[in-house]
Amino acid sequence: MTEGEQLVQTTIRSGDATLCAAGDGKLVYRLTGRGIGALVTAVEKERADSHGPLDWGDKLVGRAAALLFTLVRPRSVFALTMSTGAQDVLRAAGILFGCDAVIVDVLNRTGTGPCPMEAAVSGIDDPLAALEKLKQVSQSLSDAGRKRAPEKGESMNNLVDRFLHYTSFDTQSDEHSVTFPSTEKQLVLAHELDTELQGLGLKDSSVDANGYVSATLPANCESPDAVPVIAFLAHMDTSPDASGMGVKPRIVTAYDGKDIVLDAEKNMVLSPADFPDMLLHKGEDFIVADGTTLLGADDKAGIAEIMTAVEYLLAHPEVKHGTIKIAFTPDEEVGQGVDRFDVPKFGAKYAYTLDGDELGSLEYENFNAASAEFEITGKSIHPGTAKGIMKNAALIAAELTALFPSDETPRSTEKYEGFFHLTSINGVCEKAEVKYIIRDHDKHRFEQRKSMAHATCDFLNAKYGEDTVTVHVRDSYYNMREVIEQNMILVDVARDVMEKLGIAPLVKPVRGGTDGARLSYMGLPCPNLFTGGRNYHGPFEYIVIQSMEKAVQVIVGIAEAFASRSATVA
Repeated sequence: MTEGEQLVQTTIRSGDATLCAAGDGKLVYRLTGRGIGALVTAVEKERADSHGPLDWGDKLVGRAAALLFTLVRPRSVFALTMSTGAQDVLRAAGILFGCDAVIVDVLNRTGTGPCPMEAAVSGIDDPLAALEKLKQVSQSLSDAGRKRAPEKGESMNNLVDRFLHYTSFDTQSDEHSVTFPSTEKQLVLAHELDTELQGLGLKDSSVDANGYVSATLPANCESPDAVPVIAFLAHMDTSPDASGMGVKPRIVTAYDGKDIVLDAEKNMVLSPADFPDMLLHKGEDFIVADGTTLLGADDKAGIAEIMTAVEYLLAHPEVKHGTIKIAFTPDEEVGQGVDRFDVPKFGAKYAYTLDGDELGSLEYENFNAASAEFEITGKSIHPGTAKGIMKNAALIAAELTALFPSDETPRSTEKYEGFFHLTSINGVCEKAEVKYIIRDHDKHRFEQRKSMAHATCDFLNAKYGEDTVTVHVRDSYYNMREVIEQNMILVDVARDVMEKLGIAPLVKPVRGGTDGARLSYMGLPCPNLFTGGRNYHGPFEYIVIQSMEKAVQVIVGIAEAFASRSATVA
């Protein structure tokens, strides 16, 4: 494999671009646009500038894209997914190609036929003729989109399409990073979302120096000053617990209640025997990954749902609403998502995060959270003469973990039960390190758990000598319930909207934290709403499309309800 081939494959698989080309060991083109328009632009530019044979990479290459590639005489073409028709075109032109997955046809968004671009070049073999035809069709579709608002069903098709697109971006955060955001690749999605918001008509959309995407949907109701400004937020990063690179989402239509094989070779099976809640959605449509990565529904589903709700509200001015703020944040998964978020500048009175899971989830209680990092200093000496002298830091680390209650771990607890979670243990004779996270909904028990970490340190120092063990306990966030209970209109409105939509509200504590928990203590009360996803942070993650659609309806309903309440009061 050449250096150029390696570079384009890495770039496309990481989600850093949807289209790229490399020559002389560096990227010549790097685009993040959706659809074939980006390729048309790049091909016309390359035909004018001519950098010579380049290695090209694209997320999806169908026959239409393959015809365009032949115009620039590439050294090679790589795609995450390539159709058999594309392979035929490239093979006939003598162009090297490779892909991660092969499909027969590139379908339209509903899966009922070929996509418009593939249909446009059906029967066309001349690349120049294909280019002109594709430009005409692209312009026609763009003009049509500007002249009419999307219908409700079309908006929901856009919902799935958006989500699938977002999963192609690797936005994994890094808890060990000292930068903000913790990974630069989150900014790639941030700028993509900013472009999309601008395209929807939210002209004040921007990405600030910290990677926060924010935008405003202006009010369209009477007396907008009487309606509180509300906000909807979701986070862009995915968990460090599992890879988010090269996600290959797959739609399972009309789930039949049986096992879903994710990766037959590795025996990765999503089974209702392990995850019985799957059966609650029998007959509905699932989106899953391929068993080698997480899916990214946490929280790209929330982003897609907010975007689609904005699109719907713009297309339906008869739905009255006040001013709505939108924000997409980085680094939620590593606990610093709103570290630099400017609440006063944002300008919202109330907010909701779209970062929950199962249908109907309405969460305004979360853990109080802290971390405890133990450092153990040992004394190493030749084991043959070590009696009475050696202090094996690794053994002391093992002893330390045994001092915490074995039935108070994530595996053994649920609902309002707190826990100690060992996140890492590393050590040799001279030095060891043990890291825990501490969680409890009750503030008093939370303080007791932190005290236990200190007491464990004191006990081991009394046994092995002063300063053998040190511990640093740091608070991460607190239970938002204390704030939300002073602003229960947020919960009341969301509950009423769900009930009107036929959704049973599932008010439950968050066994974790959200950006909303910290925002609540920063002056922006912010409970959490469902997205429809399950089994976050791992390869068994899935999301139910019908639940995603309900989430969009809830967002729209909340926006309308706040305006309606204010009008009634007035």
